[in-house]
Amino acid sequence: MKKKCDKCWGTGKALNHAKLGRKARRRREEVGSSLRAAARLLGVSESFLCLLESGKRSWTKALYERAME
Repeated sequence: MKKKCDKCWGTGKALNHAKLGRKARRRREEVGSSLRAAARLLGVSESFLCLLESGKRSWTKALYERAME
């Protein structure tokens, strides 16, 4: 069995990490969470979460799924 690609999350298509970041930021704001609180829950630094939300770093599937809960 082939291992699924971590970069495309097994879809075979390129991911738009900037779009994922905007969706994650919108979700965080909808639930009223601060950047600091969200970063703490996700186990990342505030600066790294900011980079993820701005599309300057790539999301992992697991981290994105936790962010969207």
